[in-house]
Amino acid sequence: MFERDVFPWISKRTEGAVILQKTLHTFGLGESTVAERLGKLMQRGRNPSVGTTVSGGIVSLRINARFESRERAQHEMDKTVQACREALGSVVFGEDEQTLAEVVAGLLKQTGQTIATAESCTGGLLAKMLTDIPGSSQYFNQGWVNYTNESKMNELGVKPSTLAEHGAVSEPVVLEMAQGARSRSRTDWAIAISGIAGPDGGDRFKTRRNSLYRIVPCSRRLDPYLPIPRRPGVGPRPFCQDGVDDPEIPFD
Repeated sequence: MFERDVFPWISKRTEGAVILQKTLHTFGLGESTVAERLGKLMQRGRNPSVGTTVSGGIVSLRINARFESRERAQHEMDKTVQACREALGSVVFGEDEQTLAEVVAGLLKQTGQTIATAESCTGGLLAKMLTDIPGSSQYFNQGWVNYTNESKMNELGVKPSTLAEHGAVSEPVVLEMAQGARSRSRTDWAIAISGIAGPDGGDRFKTRRNSLYRIVPCSRRLDPYLPIPRRPGVGPRPFCQDGVDDPEIPFD
């Protein structure tokens, strides 16, 4: 009924004018930094218009093109999308309904690479995000959830001396967690997460240091260490997203 009666009626009265919509998803920059980089692309009154929304640490660009014909709207939309991508670079990870985990899964499948996880403070959430995608057995090998020092030592090979010297929430320990997960699973990549997840965790020193979340991806060529500042009142999901996204590390 809509296609037969309503749509033709609307089309006649709008003289063929159309509104096209497109969404670009970014991760790794705050909303204000994204807006700063976009500059005049977000200027009020611009057509196509560009606005931003934030959810779960992901900043999304909502692009709307309003023109008298579909051809003109599509042309201007394509130009604006390209300009946004050029302004933001590798922090743009997907479009429309794509999720961060889906994009990472696609890259792993495309390159034939595999991944494992070791989590302390996120309770297996990172592994769940990576395995929620159909066909995850093609790239996800296995994961560990290790909250105690004993399990880190016994299952991941973290050295007792490293724990004693640096503490469980530290760069050296998380690096050894990632290296242990990768060597035991024989994967191309391993991601390890540790941190202070609750309001009562840590001590005065770690509180002053803002209780860093530490994420270490390991590949055949790279062993980077990413300190992620704790965000008060924010649950573990954004930190898992930090773990699956590192635009500076190529999948090759």
